[in-house]
Amino acid sequence: MIQFSLYIAHSGRGGAIVNYFLKILGDTKMPGGDPLPFFERSESRFWEADSKILFSRIAAGMVCKGDILIQYVPVGLKNAEWAGRVVGCYRAVSHVQCKSYKESFGEWDYFCNVKNLTPKFALRAKSRTFVHIYELQIDIKNKMRSGILRLTREEGERVVSFIERLEERL
Repeated sequence: MIQFSLYIAHSGRGGAIVNYFLKILGDTKMPGGDPLPFFERSESRFWEADSKILFSRIAAGMVCKGDILIQYVPVGLKNAEWAGRVVGCYRAVSHVQCKSYKESFGEWDYFCNVKNLTPKFALRAKSRTFVHIYELQIDIKNKMRSGILRLTREEGERVVSFIERLEERL
């Protein structure tokens, strides 16, 4: 047992409230084939222990160091195999920053460094759909704003617990 809930409670925010977010990984305009090269190029290697999560300008102002991000691939992606795939849970280990280098990935000029809290789950999600976003039973229709949705504490804890149970079985 990984004691995931305990790990989140002690995330280093000095007793501050941890916010939970549902975060889209990429967008529907990603290549229609395998999106892994896009994730590699953008440094959003969700399967690695340490990675980056990219944000638009609007979404960048919502996330703080210590927050939990649950990532999934957009439902509207033309590649049906990837559309809606949940890829893991991550803890922001830095504040969101603007990229200091010239290469831009569309609207994603902001990023934060993250720690992968579900490495076995994320590695499995790299090769196939393990959990679809709709299985998390969160109403996302017309609620996402710039690829991110703040969850209530109860929703966040429920989703994390769901993914934690799957992580323990892998």
